[in-house]
Amino acid sequence: MDSFKILNDNKTYKITRENFEKLTDKKHPYCQVIRKRTRYLAICPACGNPINFIGLYVKDQTDRKRKRALHGRHFTENVPQLADFDEYEYKDCPFHNDKAGKLYTDIPGQKKNNEIVRLIKTYPEELRECISKILGFDISQSKFEKLLTSFVSSRGYYFEGITKFNLPYYFLYLLPSEKLYKCKVLDNDIERAIDQKCKYFEVSKEKRLEKKVNEYVEFEFILVEHIKKDDFESINYKLIERKKEIRNLIFEKRLEINHYLFVDMISGK
Repeated sequence: MDSFKILNDNKTYKITRENFEKLTDKKHPYCQVIRKRTRYLAICPACGNPINFIGLYVKDQTDRKRKRALHGRHFTENVPQLADFDEYEYKDCPFHNDKAGKLYTDIPGQKKNNEIVRLIKTYPEELRECISKILGFDISQSKFEKLLTSFVSSRGYYFEGITKFNLPYYFLYLLPSEKLYKCKVLDNDIERAIDQKCKYFEVSKEKRLEKKVNEYVEFEFILVEHIKKDDFESINYKLIERKKEIRNLIFEKRLEINHYLFVDMISGK
C-alpha cells in the first residue's frame, strides 16, 4: 500500500520518508523494536490494522539481490499503543493483496556494508566524538552503546548512500528519537535555547541537562528531512521536550553535512 494514517488523525497520508518523519518524530509507538529489529509502523487507512513500512531507510533484505520499493505492509500482530491486529478486517481489506512494492532495483554491494561495520568496530571512540560535536552534547560511553544498539537493530549499515564520509550524520539520522537527559551541554546556542524555551528542563551549574519538575518528562533529539543535491547534503536537527501529549520544540537547525569530520579524525590511524 502507498498510504497510511496515524493516531488521533482522520487524514490519510502518502507513504514517504518525509511524511513519516514529520508526522511521527520517529517516536514510539511508530518506532518499536520487535523481535530484535526496529520497525517503522503506522495504521492502515482502510482496515485500521498496524502496518510496517518496507524500505523506509534500508533496503529489503528478503531478496539479497533486489529491494522492494518503499511501501506499507500489514503487520499481522498487535502493536502496543498503536493498533491491535484484527484478522477479519485484514482479510477484507482492499490492500490485503495489493501489488505495491513489486518493483525491484539492485541493493548496494556487500563490500561497502562490511566497510561501515568495520569502521564502527575499529573507531568507536572517534565516532562517539563526532556524534557529540554534531549534537552539541557530550555523549557518554554508556549512552553511545545504547545508540549503537539502536543503529544495529535498524540495520542502518544497509542504508543507501551511507559511507565513511557521512557516517556520523547517517548514524544519527537512522535512529528513532532518543533521550538526552543528564548529558552535558557543549553548545552555547543549545544552552540558550534550553534556558529560554524549556518548561521542564534546565542546564545545571555543571552544564548538564536536568529536570526542573517532579514529573515524568522527556527531552529528545531527532535528525530528519535529509536533503542531497549534487555534492551538498544537509539534515534537520531537532530538540524536543515532552510531557504526555505536550510537545515543545526547543531547538531546530539545518546542519550541513561535513564530509570530512569523521574521515579527518581517523586519518593516519
